[in-house]
Amino acid sequence: CPVCKSDKYLTPNLKLLVSPCFHKMCESCIDRLFGSGPAPCPMCHLVLRRNQFMSQIFEDLAVEKEVRIRKRVAKVFNKRPEDFPSLRLYNDFLEEVEDITFNLMNDVDVAETEAKINAYEMENKDSIAANQARMANENRFQSYQEELQKQEKEHRREEYMQQLEDERRQKEQEKTDLIKELVNGHIEEEEENEMGLLMLLVVVFLFYFYVGVHQQISSSRPCNATICRPQTIISIKTTNRFTSKHIITIWTIDNALMDHFGHGYGRGR
Repeated sequence: CPVCKSDKYLTPNLKLLVSPCFHKMCESCIDRLFGSGPAPCPMCHLVLRRNQFMSQIFEDLAVEKEVRIRKRVAKVFNKRPEDFPSLRLYNDFLEEVEDITFNLMNDVDVAETEAKINAYEMENKDSIAANQARMANENRFQSYQEELQKQEKEHRREEYMQQLEDERRQKEQEKTDLIKELVNGHIEEEEENEMGLLMLLVVVFLFYFYVGVHQQISSSRPCNATICRPQTIISIKTTNRFTSKHIITIWTIDNALMDHFGHGYGRGR
């Protein structure tokens, strides 16, 4: 602090504020000097009030000074291009604003510049207020548009998340259905295999029965070309409907037995 010479090394909680004349002072000195009312600045003797001190935003005090001066000047000189009959007049207006800003930043003819600002503010009080109101409306409209865009983005994000959730549920349902189908198919396959095994046992029984009869026929009648014929193929086929594989069991029976026992019943049986 330039007044009490305190620093953050000895006082870690030291907080410096900036005056309108852009001089730093700590909070303790501000309370001591300006707590009872307006008082002159210890550095430049400009009369200040306690509520005029503000926190420093930028590290460089010169940048802090320029930003504040430009905000102050723009608040008064707030005309727009549509307020002038020609572009040349608007450019002259901007040049005048830059001259005022330069004088205040570099402390050139400060009193004359301040008087010029006050005179312009008194002469254009109504237009300044109208432009400030218009700017406030534009800022509110801009905030409203930003809020709408934010809500729209949030709505699109919710729709996208809902779509992802629906896709996930659909995949889970498809997986569940596939598992159920596989389980049911496995049960049906076991039933088909059991039925095929039963048919196989029947064929085996018939085969051994035919073999026994064939032995009796062979012992009573010699085999010749007219009796001994090629064998008939009997097959049992079961199908796995998931793998599309066929399981074929083949049994052969002498046609002589078929002629002997199939007489009167048809070869197809």
